Amino acid sequence: MVTSGTNVGEDYFSEDMKQAYAAEFAGQSLHMGYIAIKISLQQCRAKRVVLALSPMLETLRNKHMVLYDIDMTRDCRYVTERRLVEQHPLRNGITTVIQDRSRVGDHCTSRMGSSDDTKNIRYKVYNKFVQILESAEVRKSLGSRMEGLVADDDKRFMARLLRHKDHGMSRLELTFYGSTLLSLDEYLAHLDHARALLSTCPVYDYSYEEMWKERANYIESMVAVHIPAKKAFAYCHWWNSVTSKKYGYIWKNVGSKLVPLLLANYSFNDRPIHYIKVKVDDAGEVEIISEKVYERESGCAAMTLVAGKTKGMFPSRDTCEGLVMSSRSHEGYVRWMKKPHSTLFTTGYNILVPGTEYTVVAAGLADFRGNSYWHLVTECGLKVKAGKSLEGIWERWRGQYRGDHGRVLIHQIPKMRFLAERKVRTRGVFDMKCVLVRT
Repeated sequence: MVTSGTNVGEDYFSEDMKQAYAAEFAGQSLHMGYIAIKISLQQCRAKRVVLALSPMLETLRNKHMVLYDIDMTRDCRYVTERRLVEQHPLRNGITTVIQDRSRVGDHCTSRMGSSDDTKNIRYKVYNKFVQILESAEVRKSLGSRMEGLVADDDKRFMARLLRHKDHGMSRLELTFYGSTLLSLDEYLAHLDHARALLSTCPVYDYSYEEMWKERANYIESMVAVHIPAKKAFAYCHWWNSVTSKKYGYIWKNVGSKLVPLLLANYSFNDRPIHYIKVKVDDAGEVEIISEKVYERESGCAAMTLVAGKTKGMFPSRDTCEGLVMSSRSHEGYVRWMKKPHSTLFTTGYNILVPGTEYTVVAAGLADFRGNSYWHLVTECGLKVKAGKSLEGIWERWRGQYRGDHGRVLIHQIPKMRFLAERKVRTRGVFDMKCVLVRT
């Protein structure tokens, strides 16, 4: 990440550096400023970073580059809240808590060091799960980082997330400001001292599931905005009333025909989504063209998509991995869709991946071009228009669960697991050959 500014203080750019820079660019107009380049080393251990940086700093200074700050983190069991973390330092005589609730929210607390040897250190404590849900993009008001919960490139971080899923995880982060590199022992000593101070702070045993359900209860509706002339589409799953950050994403090159599919995929079950179509004039003035409210069919079991790691609009067809959310939990039975919109579903041979297993969680019948087709939703969020092979195994599966009068009771059909074997062509018609997976 690259940022810029006009001044970072004498501690960073010494007089000899400024004189050397002025001599190198003699005769040119000079202004004190900087370009900050943030480098993420989350998969490197602190020992390796310190040892690698130590011999490099002098070389960098000769190139008019200095160390601005360095972050070190430690993940801890359980979670706490801003109110408790603010009060805890006060009881220990520390009065340097930063009042930044409107910027970071209720689950993150920062303070500066209170002694001479720590005054250039910022201490931050935050709920890691909630931070991913609430922070969005650091420098944007609309963003999405949900992929960090399921598809982070740091495998060790993912392992830690899973290890703490039943009781929550807090992150202690220390930012050391200044161009001087400390020794590894000094960095570790500051981290250990911060952990020791927090060891007596009240904490909660609170699972990720409980945290998500608590937040889902506050979600009353979603909103999506489309600017047809610019082909821009943005959705927002929730708005943080404390930080004013909005969780969602914006895409370009989205035509009007694609909008209904996005509205269906990015809305929650049992929650309305407000669709607003606007136009923007040359002066930047916004005018609302139309506003409609949509809601999924009652009892719909379809999943809700969020922008993934590559910020694509749809799941990749070569994998079923990805994050899906539901505002309410469902039992282990197939849910019935009364009126599935056929245009939102894709034929099996175009969306199912050969050699991949899928689980059907919702089903419904709908007409398409004069014929009736089964429309199925998989556990990973795919909307499949069943071909002959998939329809056959689905009919046999659901036929096992008939009531006293011989009628199939859809709400008593367990979720069906099947394997997409291969794409076939019979008499010029393509299909995906599927087989039932016995569990």
